[in-house]
Amino acid sequence: MELLHLRYFLAVAQELNFSTAARKLHMAASPLSRRIKDLENEVGHRLFDRDTHHVRLTPAGNALVPIARGVLEQVDSIRWRLDETARPQRTTVLLGVPSGVHPDLRERMDALAERVGDRFEIKRWPGATAGWR
Repeated sequence: MELLHLRYFLAVAQELNFSTAARKLHMAASPLSRRIKDLENEVGHRLFDRDTHHVRLTPAGNALVPIARGVLEQVDSIRWRLDETARPQRTTVLLGVPSGVHPDLRERMDALAERVGDRFEIKRWPGATAGWR
């Protein structure tokens, strides 16, 4: 099964109009209709009731909508999930910074944050660090 077929199916299911869905997909309605027919043949169910004036989802089409969305959400999240798992684990360090800190000290904190950025995420907020006075 092609992922594009699921994307095409969802576009038609959302619009309930092949011409409108085809325009949104930047394609002609005829190839879109063929792709939907291919998908229907592959899943073994009619997904749309069509006549010259209306397009309606069949019960099988209604059942496929959340399944197709879930599959595409999973596929679309692959890059993000890989980025998350491949990213080295970092510890968050919370650092209170009073508003009147000298610019030299602020520059040193920036340099420190950059130097340890692969191991620590330094988050700053106005005020003193808890326990430090």
